[in-house]
Amino acid sequence: MTQQELQNIFESEFNWDNWKKVMNFVFPEFKFNLVQTDLTRDTKAHKKSAGYIKEHGTTQLASPEMLTLCEILVNDNVRLDRNIKSVRSLVADLAVPNYQTVIVVFHNADNTKWRFTLVVKEFTEANKVFDKKPDSYTYVFGVGEKGRTASERFLELANTPNKKLKDLEKAFSVKALSDDFFYEYKYKHYNAFLRYLTGEEIIRLDKKDKYLPVANPDPVGINFLKTNFNNDKILARDFIKKLLGRLVFIRFLEKKSWMGATTPDYTDGISDFTLELFERSTKDQTFYFQHLWKLFFETLNAKRKNDDYKMPDGRLLKVPYLNGGLFEPNEIDKKPIVFPSDLFAELLNFFQEYNFTIVEDDIDLKEVAVDPEMLGHIFENLLEDNKGKGAFYTPKEIVHYMCQESLYEYLKTYLAQNGFWSADAAKAATLEKDLHNFVTQKSASQIIEFDKPLATALTTVKICDPAIGSGAFPMGLLNEIFQCVHVLFDASPDTVGAVWEMETWQPNVVKLNIIQNSIYGVDIEKGAVDIARLRFWLSLIVDEPKPTPLPNLDYKIMQGNSLLESFEGIDLKFDRRKYVKPIEKAKDLFGNIAEKDKQISIAEAMATSNFDLVKMEREYFGTQNADQKEKIRKQITD
Repeated sequence: MTQQELQNIFESEFNWDNWKKVMNFVFPEFKFNLVQTDLTRDTKAHKKSAGYIKEHGTTQLASPEMLTLCEILVNDNVRLDRNIKSVRSLVADLAVPNYQTVIVVFHNADNTKWRFTLVVKEFTEANKVFDKKPDSYTYVFGVGEKGRTASERFLELANTPNKKLKDLEKAFSVKALSDDFFYEYKYKHYNAFLRYLTGEEIIRLDKKDKYLPVANPDPVGINFLKTNFNNDKILARDFIKKLLGRLVFIRFLEKKSWMGATTPDYTDGISDFTLELFERSTKDQTFYFQHLWKLFFETLNAKRKNDDYKMPDGRLLKVPYLNGGLFEPNEIDKKPIVFPSDLFAELLNFFQEYNFTIVEDDIDLKEVAVDPEMLGHIFENLLEDNKGKGAFYTPKEIVHYMCQESLYEYLKTYLAQNGFWSADAAKAATLEKDLHNFVTQKSASQIIEFDKPLATALTTVKICDPAIGSGAFPMGLLNEIFQCVHVLFDASPDTVGAVWEMETWQPNVVKLNIIQNSIYGVDIEKGAVDIARLRFWLSLIVDEPKPTPLPNLDYKIMQGNSLLESFEGIDLKFDRRKYVKPIEKAKDLFGNIAEKDKQISIAEAMATSNFDLVKMEREYFGTQNADQKEKIRKQITD
């Protein structure tokens, strides 16, 4: 079987005969059962999501593990390309006797989309019991999906003798996919745009020569560096990052079926809309200013009748109005610029070779696809541009740990300050353990008696990153808060729903509230601010069922120097001592009766003082009218 034959199978409807060919090709020793073993269970997860679960056979790996193949027919209400929670529940509830490693094929009746998942359970050596939750890695295959990565990897796996578990894990590696994608994105495509405008490129420290540099810079691009960017190469780099970031963002919109739909329901958008736009255009150097400029600033950033967008061939299709400043032109955007057509042709075709997923990375189920977190990786992988200003990449594992520990300490402090912490040492130790499990393991069963104070604490938490970079830390906290609210809502929907003002679970509403009420960030680098905002906008559209105008993040994530205490004579420090209120008379240290003052919180100060600026910023966050946005922005600036 060739790589192309594998790819054709992965990009087609699920067919069991074809899948048997794949399994026999990759695992020649695999033995299919003459009679499939029925593993369907009478559990909540199975009743809600699964039609049946069957075991089809096993094979012995070179390592001690036995590999089992299972098939799960999911119910029609489960969208295999999006309903990650249903898939995860079935994986966690899988009951194959005495197994450590299982390959699971998920499909439903129409077979249009299907998943291929590797589940690895760890056991202790002493008693062969679970040591932790299973690790799961999954591909999405089927019509409209891309099978390049999977076909390359499974061809390599087929040619690997004496296959071990580590060989299977390599075939399902998410990190390897990210590394491959970003290497090509960075050294081939970003570098090509960078060389065109600045005559420079990022030096490859790993000595790979796969993407060779152009011998001489393009004189046309260098001329634009002078006329549009005043010879400022950092400004030109930021422009390129934002341009490519916008195109990546649109790639996710395509995955949502929001680009080029035929009706306002946005269910049949064109999966390769931007590439088709290029192919339908004249495909010359005017593509950016004639077509992308119109798409960015006169379509995605402008309200239109019926969301109509006219393609180069005259077709009227639907493209949503997104608002939010993401596609709002700045002064540089408004200047004309041309790019060689091959830069966009190669970039857009490159995007088509990879599967993009709108499902954010799950703790227990990792999809082998380019996920929304990639916008952060883009910036982090270009950090050599900014190391002179102290910008360095923090590994994801460290970010994850720090976010969880920070949130845990905040919730612990909140409970103690509001009288919910027991004075009994044993009870306090138990609560401390249960609270830590709630934050780190997302287990709410042991802390359910504190559902209301915890839900309230999660609505009032404030996060400010004074050097936000690509947004890794606030994004990490956004996801931690979101998951905590989710498990708390599942455990106590009435109480938590009342606090968060929702009757049913609404992930889009929860995320929007967290971003509006809790997240703040500053960075001295404009390019960092642009990417951070992109990440937050993307995190919102992931959970939106239909296109919705995005919030304005101008005063949530801002460019500035957080080390300054004053600017042009203006004191930037917030002095709480200015905001005090009297409390009842009480004894002082010497027993004298005296009226004492109490410092109040910033939130209280905002509520009791005439904070017009805060009110204007809140109004600006949700404003969609362009004229009104400009009016409020001018009031804030003045």
